[in-house]
Amino acid sequence: MAESTPTHSDMTEKEFLANYDITQYAKPSLTSDIVLLSLLRDKPDADIKNIDVHALQILLIKRASHPFKNEWALPGGFCRPSETVYETAKRELFEETNIKQAYLKLDGVYSNQNRDPRGWIISNAWLGLIDRFQCDLRADTDAWEAEWFTIESIKSAITLVTTQVTEYNHQITLRSEITDVTLTAVITETITCVGTTYESTYQTLHSDLAFDHGEIILQTLLNFKDEIKEDIRPLFNLLPVEFTLGELQTSYELLLGEKSQNFRRKIAPYVTETNKFAEIRGYRPTKLFKRNNIMFKYRRNECQN
Repeated sequence: MAESTPTHSDMTEKEFLANYDITQYAKPSLTSDIVLLSLLRDKPDADIKNIDVHALQILLIKRASHPFKNEWALPGGFCRPSETVYETAKRELFEETNIKQAYLKLDGVYSNQNRDPRGWIISNAWLGLIDRFQCDLRADTDAWEAEWFTIESIKSAITLVTTQVTEYNHQITLRSEITDVTLTAVITETITCVGTTYESTYQTLHSDLAFDHGEIILQTLLNFKDEIKEDIRPLFNLLPVEFTLGELQTSYELLLGEKSQNFRRKIAPYVTETNKFAEIRGYRPTKLFKRNNIMFKYRRNECQN
């Protein structure tokens, strides 16, 4: 009488793992891509009345190889077998900017099988926030280019409204600080409501960026704007350790695209006055502040392992 093959329920875990064939399932490659933001602002020693904040910027790289050779893309790379996706993001950030520690938050996972012509490659998209004056962009090869692009505009218009569906048309425009190259992406967002559940889907109609990076940038920026409205603390990662309240308020209003009422009262719990001043030649020194670490102490760690 032939012995019956044991079922999973009859096996020990050791026996199950010894007979398990992981190759029966398709295995995607993993990348970490970084939407790295910084502020275009005046240096503290500028001979002007105010230390002004001019724009929000994003770091892009020009791809040196196929696919999308010579097109602009987000900095990032493939996850190594010994790494978590967070460790990949930290490594890529350091390689591109020489910054070891920075605000990194996992903002989205992009897994459409058609997003990369090389095959099934899943992108873990990270929001990164830095003070660009602390950044040293890599420039170790003629085939590698990196530039800060100013986020000139994000225009959104409602194109359809029904009882269950709202459709938006988003257009984002980026302009290089150095070469004056302009990149645009046009993306539709469809929000479907079923009961109390909302689901958003996106479709790229046009993009001057590689892969689906136009969509990744748009979604990350929209998410960041919503987050800042609820919790201002991430904004501090775009500023130096010490800053003027004018810098902080201008940065906040720049991100939200609107004036803030009673800003000084709103921000008071999050800042601490220092005994230092911003020395601006020819003008009265401006008081410097720093973040109140007590208000940041219990913030959840943004690291995603």
